[in-house]
Amino acid sequence: MMLGVCISAQARNEEASPPASPARVLSLDFGNNGQSVAARVGEQIEVTLGLVGPAIYGDPQISSPAIRLEETAMALRPGMLPSPGGPTFIYMFEAVTEGEVQIKVPVVGAPDSETARTRAFLVTIRVGPGAGTPSPSAHLRTDQANTEPWQGRWARAAISPSKSFLPVLRQGFVPSLPRLTGVEVELVAVHPGSPVTGDIEMRISDAKNEIVADVWKTVPTGDCSHVLFLLPGGGLQVSPGRAYTIQLVAVDGVFGWKYVDGGYREGAASAPNGSNPPLPDSHSSFLFKTFGSD
Repeated sequence: MMLGVCISAQARNEEASPPASPARVLSLDFGNNGQSVAARVGEQIEVTLGLVGPAIYGDPQISSPAIRLEETAMALRPGMLPSPGGPTFIYMFEAVTEGEVQIKVPVVGAPDSETARTRAFLVTIRVGPGAGTPSPSAHLRTDQANTEPWQGRWARAAISPSKSFLPVLRQGFVPSLPRLTGVEVELVAVHPGSPVTGDIEMRISDAKNEIVADVWKTVPTGDCSHVLFLLPGGGLQVSPGRAYTIQLVAVDGVFGWKYVDGGYREGAASAPNGSNPPLPDSHSSFLFKTFGSD
């Protein structure tokens, strides 16, 4: 089967020692509405917003390429479930160039125009020189990884004709560090020539199959070989030595997840019936990498 070409980003040096200082994160919420704040090139910016009732926050509108939306996460309350008052989203940006930029996050589904107007979020960010500030991904420390070379196999979970459910590909892993800071998955574009991007949702579940992290992003089909998901708030507290699962949710069927026979021994790959192509009966594992910290 012909595949789309994913241009791999520059390989990370996983043997390098992690930087001594953690990545700087600028954390904002509705209390910063209407304000002007300063950031530096390379800095991570997290905007946490939530509403009570039927209305939710929509996609951010960004006035300048000085800041780029990397991904969106759902804030989960204790008990590993979304807040009963409505979802709280964490928008994760990276400051990429100097300049002034406005971020506006509109309200979707508001019961009236006044709510939509007064609860919309707007902040102005002045991005200054980085002064040596590396990007958030530069601070990553590899924990678990499937290091087997890829030999051309991939799996894509088939979406049901009625789209009544979103199928999930799963990969088990066992962390050795107490905080999970990021997950990288190796994908392949399975529809050459269309479309130019696809949406991927990545969840982490624990041994009880409870969702403990939920992050999603738009991925270019021309640059999907190594897709990195950072976890908000400095990472997720996990229990070293206990089993967790990476879940990739098929949103539009654009990507396949690369896998190998054998590979990572602390967890296995699994897919729903009807995945394309089916995984072998023997042990197999998806290509992934997790990052962590003490």
